Amino acid sequence: MDRKLRNKSHGDLPASVRLVKQIRSELRAELRSLEARLDSLDSKMESRFDQMLVVSHRTQVLMEEQRSENRIVLDGLKTVLDRQDRIERKLGLEPTN
Repeated sequence: MDRKLRNKSHGDLPASVRLVKQIRSELRAELRSLEARLDSLDSKMESRFDQMLVVSHRTQVLMEEQRSENRIVLDGLKTVLDRQDRIERKLGLEPTN
């Protein structure tokens, strides 16, 4: 019998039920820990994504405001240039382009 045990490898020896249950519980604990970490990372990523959306929307609002202000300024500039052309025509001067 002693010889039979010597010829067996580690994989051939039976594991005790207690050892298997212990390893199983350790693996389950590690899995729960990993799931908790993944949930935490998922929450953080979702929060960052929401922050990026807020910044994106804020940028769009600022761009629209700037566009409106630019349109007002350009309309005013066009009015001034048209007036200058009319005055130059009245005075007999050629408008500069």
